[in-house]
Amino acid sequence: MASGLFDVFVMVDWSASSVPRCGRDSIWSATLDVVTGEVDVVNHRTRRAAGAALKDVLVGATERRVLVGLDVPFGYPVGFAACLPGPAANWRAMWSFLTAEVRDDERNRNNRFELAARLNELVAAGSGGTTGPFWGCPATQRSRSLDPRKAHRFPVPGPAGPIDEFRLAERRCFETGRRPLSVWQTAYAGSVGSQALLAIPVISRLVDDPDLAERSEVWPFTTGLTHDPTGGRDDVVVHAEIWPSAFELERDLHEVKDAAQVMTVCRRLAEADAAGRLGGWFAPDVDADDVERVVTEEGWILGIA
Repeated sequence: MASGLFDVFVMVDWSASSVPRCGRDSIWSATLDVVTGEVDVVNHRTRRAAGAALKDVLVGATERRVLVGLDVPFGYPVGFAACLPGPAANWRAMWSFLTAEVRDDERNRNNRFELAARLNELVAAGSGGTTGPFWGCPATQRSRSLDPRKAHRFPVPGPAGPIDEFRLAERRCFETGRRPLSVWQTAYAGSVGSQALLAIPVISRLVDDPDLAERSEVWPFTTGLTHDPTGGRDDVVVHAEIWPSAFELERDLHEVKDAAQVMTVCRRLAEADAAGRLGGWFAPDVDADDVERVVTEEGWILGIA
């Protein structure tokens, strides 16, 4: 076992492509074994293939402490979950809803624009509003509930109160000069919204998989904002949201930028862990009044203090 919190780091750069794709702007994963120092970099043509490969890695890392980082938001701004059917209004209800409603086949064909339009309708129905918060789609996918451009202003009304454009974690990024994109954007460059819609069901199925469920945690939702999200266990998988742009890229690690990014994040997290700093990254400085919204609905970005 390594002396830090984790023995294995698995970082993933996601994609919302509607066709199988390799190379630039496709899914890349990097797995760093702290004990051996080996790094395995894999390019996945489809989201189905990526999910299956991730499961194989995690099942094969039994009796080890694994950190899985995925570069998509794990939550939405507070108030969104209250718009969904069901009695609960938290991250788990949102994950369950998306897992049930997203269609994403073995060729990457998916229903993300139809689902974004339906989610807009649910928000409007619960609040008496008329548009938003999701926006962005090809002209052929335009509907009365989803526009190719952002035609509304934030915050938009929600049944539990106004829904902002950004989460607290993203607002913290703005304070340091960084410019994360909005989870509501579902098309065009940096379409974080589409990536989240299509990634959350994959993570959810991994977390609930019978072969992994007893070992799985989702930071900060199931762990809280704690210095040790493993809970002191030697056989655990912790899933966390990452944002590779928060780290200075080591461009010479790989000819493809996406691959270099996940390799860079693996290195930076492993170095922070070895130096005893990584624990602090799991316990960011969040105002006491905001902790509940972070751990029950919005989530946080690992490495953003």
